[in-house]
Amino acid sequence: MAKIFEFIRKKKFMLLFIGILALAFVAFFLQNKPTQDESPVFVVKPELPDTQNALVLLSSTVINGDVLDSPIFDIDFYFSKEIDVSSVKASVVPSIPVAVDYIGEKKSRIKVYPKESSWKNDVSYMLTLSGIKGLDGSFLQEDIVIQFKLVTPSDESSKGF
Repeated sequence: MAKIFEFIRKKKFMLLFIGILALAFVAFFLQNKPTQDESPVFVVKPELPDTQNALVLLSSTVINGDVLDSPIFDIDFYFSKEIDVSSVKASVVPSIPVAVDYIGEKKSRIKVYPKESSWKNDVSYMLTLSGIKGLDGSFLQEDIVIQFKLVTPSDESSKGF
């Protein structure tokens, strides 16, 4: 115990310097913690289907770095095989026109997005994809149905999401 006190007495300036650096490090990371104002404007709460060959992701698109009042969301589908996007029929209830396109060059990845407007906040949507065929013309799987709703983060139902 005496050796510890002797070490502290001899190295007090070095220990003080290390302590100050540690406090500065902690303060820096606490300062960069996002505040409530920096939280996203919308949260997507999907009820994803049990699909056979598709992985479904919902991704937000921000145009020119601006936060949109009614954000555009792409609903992305990743299939285990390449598909013919021209065979896919997408419909949304309540009715809004949507488009289906490939994501990049991979023909196993598609996205569904609104053509003219965007998804509205606090509205429950049901998206149905049908006619999903592989490039060889065979049906890849049955219809996919997704239900989702955009909610504000302050909504109690979005906590923990």
